[in-house]
Amino acid sequence: MLSFPPPPAAAEPGAADLVIHGGGTIGYVIIACSIVGVGLVIDAAMALRRSRLFPPDVTAVLEERISRRDIAGAVDAAKQSPGVLAPILAAGLERADRGLASAEEAASAAAEEATLRLSGRIGWIALIATTAPLLGLYGTVWGMMEAFATIEKLAAPRPAELAEGIKVALVTTFQGLTVAIPLSAAAYALKSRLAAVMLDVTAKVGSLLGRAAD
Repeated sequence: MLSFPPPPAAAEPGAADLVIHGGGTIGYVIIACSIVGVGLVIDAAMALRRSRLFPPDVTAVLEERISRRDIAGAVDAAKQSPGVLAPILAAGLERADRGLASAEEAASAAAEEATLRLSGRIGWIALIATTAPLLGLYGTVWGMMEAFATIEKLAAPRPAELAEGIKVALVTTFQGLTVAIPLSAAAYALKSRLAAVMLDVTAKVGSLLGRAAD
């Protein structure tokens, strides 16, 4: 009589499978948030590159035209140039005929507008970093509710019957923190980068406006 080997036992879920699928629906929402967050970090990192915000070739062209006292040419070049220095300088140069104070005031307003616009990218990252642990907490409460509902229903449940709710509670907490910690760090780093670049930009604009007003 032929005998066949018993079927292999089902493989135990690994750590990655537990983290991805163990949080249930709420866990999938947190994972989706992490994917969006990573995309936003990449987008913001590209947009906030120093070479993009403060291109040296644009600065050289504007310096050359201002040194020749070609203010109108400098304004035209600034309006057609990329980055944030050019539009801020253009806003100041357009008011240069009213005095240095008026030019600096216009440039300062343009710098604040540019900073606010660029900060919006970081704000979305910070929002996800704040929301992720709250979703994890929501999953924790939901999992514990399931566990206590099982206790109420079965009176004396076995540990295995409570495991699903407790697993959801712990996995979603882990997922929320795993998303929030790196995204919070990324938002802080990007905010610091933006502040440093804008500080250099405004200093350079002030120097160029001073030369244009001489």
